Amino acid sequence: MFSLLSASRQPNTGSRFSTLVALLAAISNVFSAEPQLLSDEPLDLRFLSKILGESSLTIGSIQSSSIDAQDIALTAKFDQGTIVVGLSAKLADGDLDSDATFNVREPALALESKARVRALTLSSIGPVRKIGAAGVTDITLNLAGNGDSLGALAASTNGLIEATVGEMTIDSAALKLVDADLLGQLLGPLLGTKKSDKTLVECARLYLPIVDGRGKADALLGAQTKHLKIFGSGEINLDSEEIDIQIEPHQRGTSVGLDVIGVAAMVRVGGTLANPKPTVDGLGVAKTGIKVAAGILTAGASIVAEQVFERVTDGNPCEIPAAQ
Repeated sequence: MFSLLSASRQPNTGSRFSTLVALLAAISNVFSAEPQLLSDEPLDLRFLSKILGESSLTIGSIQSSSIDAQDIALTAKFDQGTIVVGLSAKLADGDLDSDATFNVREPALALESKARVRALTLSSIGPVRKIGAAGVTDITLNLAGNGDSLGALAASTNGLIEATVGEMTIDSAALKLVDADLLGQLLGPLLGTKKSDKTLVECARLYLPIVDGRGKADALLGAQTKHLKIFGSGEINLDSEEIDIQIEPHQRGTSVGLDVIGVAAMVRVGGTLANPKPTVDGLGVAKTGIKVAAGILTAGASIVAEQVFERVTDGNPCEIPAAQ
């Protein structure tokens, strides 16, 4: 639950401030409580095309169990159907700067948006904090689309989402405690179970180009530890909201004993945006060179294997291939 600690608005903004609040409320209402994350409920903002003027809103801080934000500044300029919204804030100890342009003259809303988060601290994000992760990340979004609902808007989206993570650590003990969570189910099989208390991730990145609502890349994800290279590929369909991502670890360098890297396995992420479902891919595990002696996977259970990674994959998983 969000806790609004302080808020202020510029004096004499009058009805324009109310209009800004109405705009935020209209956008928030399109998020559905149903299994579908992005609602198909019509979003008609043409009434805003009659408004001229500017509004601004400042908020001291917003606190939640997932992430905190401070020094939030929101501005909106209304010009006969064109609305330019700017947002800046301290987000998880990082800096957020974003702007979006809405064209509300037609029933189908047109949107262009850019956002960048610099030096976001992973340990300040609730779900990531659970696994004892420490490090910083940069995130960039450049998206555009049009549609008469949030679902239609997403289905028409074109653009790019990128994220890079510098050196970070993951607490192995904390990871075991949260293996029923999505992050635990993903990272447990990928990184394996090791004797060491912490895993040092040298780098990680996300690269998701989106064309007509379909985010698809052969080099979608990448990460590297001392002993592993992790590659991810697949698709996120913003129209159907279906996810199909394959994340595959490979041995880095010469053979390493199981007592050092534990047992790692390929993970597939299916399901939907609202309900992602990671599973260990037995066939994929065999393809990576892991000989499975016996294994059982239930919400985050471990895979038991005879040996790991007989082949080495070339290339730095944290670099985006030129072909992308």
